[in-house]
Amino acid sequence: MAIPQERVTVTSAYNPAQAAGYGAVAGIMGGIVFGLMMTVLIPPALPMIGKIIGMPSLGGGWLYHLFNSAVIGAVFGLALGRVVTTYAMGALWGAVYGFVWWSLGSLVLLPLLLCMPDKLFKTDDTTP
Repeated sequence: MAIPQERVTVTSAYNPAQAAGYGAVAGIMGGIVFGLMMTVLIPPALPMIGKIIGMPSLGGGWLYHLFNSAVIGAVFGLALGRVVTTYAMGALWGAVYGFVWWSLGSLVLLPLLLCMPDKLFKTDDTTP
């Protein structure tokens, strides 16, 4: 049995600002879910993320995490706004894009930004 695909009807020209705005909102929504998961499953993760902006606290980590979520979501909207024509495609491309950023962020960018080159590409430890 085939799953019905809802098609998004484009009624106007592509608007990059709108695509970026929708992407940013979606990024923040995804960031909230991921941030809650980190808070529960890896309690030291968000304070460590806050160290990047000089605020090594849960609040600082949330602030920087949600800022990054909005920026990454806006880039998704700009890059793939014309490609995503169904909700299923949006979910699929969003999952792939999110996985790439999750890998890049936790395995490469976080160790580099915190001056911890020995932690590059390591998945066994989240504490400095």
